[in-house]
Amino acid sequence: QEPEGTVAIEIMGPDPADQDLLIVTGDVTLGGTLQVIFAGYAPRAADTFSFLDVVGAFRADGFQVVISGLRDDFESKCELADGMLTLTALTDGQPLTADDPIQTVNVTVTPDGAIRWPFFGIEGITYHFESSTDLSEWADVSQAVGEGNLQTFSHQSVGAVTSRYYRIRTNGEE
Repeated sequence: QEPEGTVAIEIMGPDPADQDLLIVTGDVTLGGTLQVIFAGYAPRAADTFSFLDVVGAFRADGFQVVISGLRDDFESKCELADGMLTLTALTDGQPLTADDPIQTVNVTVTPDGAIRWPFFGIEGITYHFESSTDLSEWADVSQAVGEGNLQTFSHQSVGAVTSRYYRIRTNGEE
């Protein structure tokens, strides 16, 4: 994986059948972001999740682990042992609520200029994706109802503007 890439792993419960597992039969270099998404499930301290099984050589090249779906005070560690990359919960996880800040992942721009902005949508919460050219007047680009997992807002910018800004908000935020 390249330094600007993201691999998303979803964990929906303590049973391995409820967890993504990526098996690599050759060598792997992991750079960029490893996005671990807790979808409708909060781990307990000491729970472990093995999600990358490498048969060949493993090399970590400055990758970062980003946790989505849990409150920011969740603590964990990632370790590679016997070809398996495992995340261990150091504290109990708490699911996000509507009172928590919106969790987003790196914004990307596609070759044709479209904006792609992943965020963790809390189930049942409405999210508004807005754009502005001056940071004072905001226009609604699209809306989405949270599904309890990682979702992506996309927008193809049109027109000749020198700067365009984006934000995600929920109902009641301004």
